[in-house]
Amino acid sequence: MAQLRYDIYQGVRKAKTKLAIGFSALGLLLGGGGLSLLPSIAAHADPVCTETGFFRDGINLTAARIGGDVTGPLEATGCDIGVYYGPTSNNTVNEAEIFGARYFGVVNRGGDVDVTDSEIHNIGDTPFSGAQHGVGINFASVTTGDSTNRSICDSTITTTGTVSGNDVYEYQKGGIVVSCDGASVDIQNNTVTGLGPFKFIAQNGIQVGFGAIAVGVSGNTVTANIYTAGAAKPFVSTGVLFFSGTLQGVDSNKVLPTIQRTNDVHQNQANVTVIN
Repeated sequence: MAQLRYDIYQGVRKAKTKLAIGFSALGLLLGGGGLSLLPSIAAHADPVCTETGFFRDGINLTAARIGGDVTGPLEATGCDIGVYYGPTSNNTVNEAEIFGARYFGVVNRGGDVDVTDSEIHNIGDTPFSGAQHGVGINFASVTTGDSTNRSICDSTITTTGTVSGNDVYEYQKGGIVVSCDGASVDIQNNTVTGLGPFKFIAQNGIQVGFGAIAVGVSGNTVTANIYTAGAAKPFVSTGVLFFSGTLQGVDSNKVLPTIQRTNDVHQNQANVTVIN
């Protein structure tokens, strides 16, 4: 039995939908005496987008999945989030492919979640815009917010996990973002690739900020985060950004050289930026 697999790319930038076409022996043709190989095509179903109770921009964000372990493809086209984890979650995203969401690929808000060996891509508007959303993997200790009040840091929420071995690309704003006191994440051996030179948004590859702790940041390859409108607007795209964030066990004045030494960060507008 032969197996043929086709990758069909749709949309402006690698909006990937997978169509598996399997050929199997179905029996002898009447009167022919030969073996018939007829195609069996898996049907494609649009994702069901469910409200999460987590708000951004006054919107109750929807997700293609809420909770549970994720593996394999998860299309989130039409949803705001690929998979959402709230407080007390204890789950894994492993060997998954998550794509198509407008705001986030993976959200961990108050859970213990490991995101490993997965592919997260095409997260943002279609086509990509200058709107400040579109993050591949987002770990944040924040309130839910509501239709009139924005989500803010909440140190009573504990957000933990590991982000390791992932390929994150085609994101609108950020690749991997860890935010707020109460968030503590190990970020290892990921490949994070920005859009390259663009003038409509200042991307960041890996960002740790607002009191968050990076247990470790090493073995990552971060490239192609480049903002070309810096002369008109005082913004810079950065490969790895620490903004009032902490690298565990490393003095604040040694974070920059440590990140430079233990990661491959190149061909970004600014490769590593540390702002205390």
